[in-house]
Amino acid sequence: MFLFNSIWFIMLASLNNKGVIMKKTLSLTLASLLCAVSPMAADTAAVTAVEQLQETKLIRGADFVQAVRAKYQAGEYKEFLMKMDQDYQAAKTESELEGLIAIRSEDALIAVEQAADMDRWNAVAKGWMQERNKDLLEAVENLNDSVLADKVRSLTTSVSSDEEKAISYFLDLRKILPGAGKNSDENRLVEIDLASEYKQIHLDSQIAMGQSNVDRREKQLALRIEKMDQMVQASQSFEDQELKKTVALLSETADSRYAKGIDLTDISNLARGKIDASNDLEKKIASIFSSYQGKFTDLTKQMFDQSSEAKN
Repeated sequence: MFLFNSIWFIMLASLNNKGVIMKKTLSLTLASLLCAVSPMAADTAAVTAVEQLQETKLIRGADFVQAVRAKYQAGEYKEFLMKMDQDYQAAKTESELEGLIAIRSEDALIAVEQAADMDRWNAVAKGWMQERNKDLLEAVENLNDSVLADKVRSLTTSVSSDEEKAISYFLDLRKILPGAGKNSDENRLVEIDLASEYKQIHLDSQIAMGQSNVDRREKQLALRIEKMDQMVQASQSFEDQELKKTVALLSETADSRYAKGIDLTDISNLARGKIDASNDLEKKIASIFSSYQGKFTDLTKQMFDQSSEAKN
């Protein structure tokens, strides 16, 4: 259910006009799932602006992740990561994290308030997700040398129940206030999660102010790799063995989630016209994905309207 919960929150945010439900930073939840997620996220995640790419320039998510990890291990992002950490420590010292912490706290309360709506949304959306994946796989059946076909197969790959639980826990860290975890081990994970979310927002804010975004996707992924490395390192001294196992599982399966997030973003951008469909296959994949995305949006609006009416 973790993927659908994240999507529900983000779509609900876009529909709410009262300024109470959701903030833009909730999109980072899906990013975490799908790109770290997400998620992206889930670090699932989020769909970000990317270059206008043609099919011949698309790269398999797994290949992109492998290339970024190699550069990360070679220290090519060291200066960038150090600067991000310095900026985070400065924000922490100057008490500039309170706003982000307040948003995370508000999001946690909203999760409880909207639990019934999310359960209903999940029940419908799960079936649609399965139908969508079936349609996508049929569209690329017997295509073995297509980057786009490989992206579809990556996107539609299922995860084990153990990994799903681990990712769900990973996403729920943002619902815990600093220092309010069940033990010191969990508090350390919350601290790492908060720092990583700040850095992702900080990176986006720099780009919004006009800094180059040529390597934006690489830097976003480098931050997520760093986050996972920090969690693994911290877990080595954990007394909570269950938490230690959860972190280990997340680390072992991280690259496949990162890759899935990249592939999801590209297919979503293809469906939204941010990547030009240059052949019949691309047009078909874009049409299938766009059709189901429209269903998800309509369902979210319907349930939001029903929830609003019930409260009035």
